[in-house]
Amino acid sequence: YTAIDTDGATDTASIIITVNGVVEPETLTDFSVSVRVTQADGSPIPNVNVSDALTGVPFGSTGNNGNASFDIAVISEQIVLRLTADGFGDQITPLLIVDGAVSAALEITMIEQVNANTVLTDDDAQVNIGSSLEPVVSWTGSSFVTESGNPMSNEQITLSYTTIDVSNPAELEAFPGGFTGIDLEDGATVNLASLGTAEYVFTNSVTGAELQLAENAEALISIPLYIDTHPATGASFRINDLLPIFSLDETTGVWVQETQGKVVASNSSPTGMAVEATVTHFSWWTIFTSIDSADVTIRVEGIGLAGTVNVTATPSDVPFIPGNGIVPIGGSYTTGIPAGANYCFSGIAQLADGRTATTTTVCSDVLSGADRTITLELVAPNAPFAIAADLSPDDFGSFNINGFVGAPTQRVRISAASFESSVDYTAVGLPPGINLVTTSNVAAELVGTPTSDGPFNVTVSGVNADGMTSNSISVDYTIDVLSDTPQVLGELLAIVNCEQGLTAVLPNGVRVFVSPLFTSVQFVVNESFSSGGFYSIRNGILFQGAASYQLFDSETFPLPSGLSFNAQLGRFEIDFDDILGLMDWAGPIFIQLTDGTSGLYDVTFKNDPANC
Repeated sequence: YTAIDTDGATDTASIIITVNGVVEPETLTDFSVSVRVTQADGSPIPNVNVSDALTGVPFGSTGNNGNASFDIAVISEQIVLRLTADGFGDQITPLLIVDGAVSAALEITMIEQVNANTVLTDDDAQVNIGSSLEPVVSWTGSSFVTESGNPMSNEQITLSYTTIDVSNPAELEAFPGGFTGIDLEDGATVNLASLGTAEYVFTNSVTGAELQLAENAEALISIPLYIDTHPATGASFRINDLLPIFSLDETTGVWVQETQGKVVASNSSPTGMAVEATVTHFSWWTIFTSIDSADVTIRVEGIGLAGTVNVTATPSDVPFIPGNGIVPIGGSYTTGIPAGANYCFSGIAQLADGRTATTTTVCSDVLSGADRTITLELVAPNAPFAIAADLSPDDFGSFNINGFVGAPTQRVRISAASFESSVDYTAVGLPPGINLVTTSNVAAELVGTPTSDGPFNVTVSGVNADGMTSNSISVDYTIDVLSDTPQVLGELLAIVNCEQGLTAVLPNGVRVFVSPLFTSVQFVVNESFSSGGFYSIRNGILFQGAASYQLFDSETFPLPSGLSFNAQLGRFEIDFDDILGLMDWAGPIFIQLTDGTSGLYDVTFKNDPANC
């Protein structure tokens, strides 16, 4: 064998290997794969490179329509695809291929990266995203090396950062790898639910080369906590809770627990909380939590038919997606699902004669530790023309989708339930921003990002190649407005004058008001009680009972020169030497309570110039 070092020098060595007995070669199976790669809103992604995650062997890349097709040789029941594209987080897609399957037609979702500010490697630095003052990653000293292990010295580097909102079913489909992890204590592989996921990729700002942490170096990362209650118990997560942190093995699609992270306050997270953890390398990281699970065996039946079926499951209200299976008709595979959560399974069949069909959709939940077999059936080839959706209908036969303005909605996949060569679909009543997109000759989907709120009823129907009209499918959308502003917990009014400083009157002639709904949060004074019912406060007014404090949107509500806020102490402080600089001011302060509740207090300072 020949080795080449980083300077291009080579050396050759040889070794003799003696093999006793006869070794049968592993069987290579020709396997045809087609992929359609889109963003969560259904937009196609061109120039996505698809390769074998284990070997790095390239398979192909997507065209302008986000589609690619290629043939591979399969030597085991699982292959892991790696998808990369400029401006997008890497996608790792494991495929379970049951013996006898010969093809797969995959829909894969990827999420755009956000590029952070450029910093120097030698700085003790923190990297922020956008206008947020909260770092998503920070480190000390010169901590970076090139891919070949050479240390970086005073060079500019850039972070590309990708997060997945696992509370949104549309984005959950972009989750990389599977929902299984290797436990840190006993090495067992267990089913887990994600509470938040982020990828950190540092590159040399000049060359674009990817960088890593040096040996023995560490970085502090922050992952938004998108779900603030435990999926299994419903218990709220609280500040200072410890949660397991896993990194993705990108060759297998399995997550490996490496450490624990601490829940902290975050006004840039939708829940008001994030998880901070110290890590030794950059990759995909996720906050996982354990769940009770059960095994489900998915069997595909189609009497007298030959072909391969792609079985998928729609997202439930748990941030977990069961494993997909590539199954020959008559075959089966087993996957785990969270106990008690309802999942709907269905499959798209690629028949040996070239036709396409859809299995029945079967929805089921399973008790913890129980096993269940779900049978997906293909109708007879001469069945009447019909279309079906991959969701569970309500008691009235409708499909219900909840969403928010500005956020991608869960996809509704619709395909021919009968054997058809082509179907033309129409949709009436679509919410603005939601589109009917054709995905194959016989399938389409409702996908997009709504731009208006309200209830919408959508009716979808199809016409086949013979001119026959299908049954109609009714989808009810409920679109709400997603507010970025936390709830208001209470308010404070403070009067400032020169003689008595900051004055607060309780409770007769109230000048300081505290919401009675949150009695654990108090505004208290830290000076002596003075005559006349006033507290004379020379140090300011102090928050108590909360875990953290931060001015909210300081750019919109800048403090006047005579007023400052000590976030570490949670205290407004007044400079009485600059009392004339303290003009009337009103603005919000973001607080995080120890029970996990977060929100704003509206604070108003009024100057009392009559006594100055």
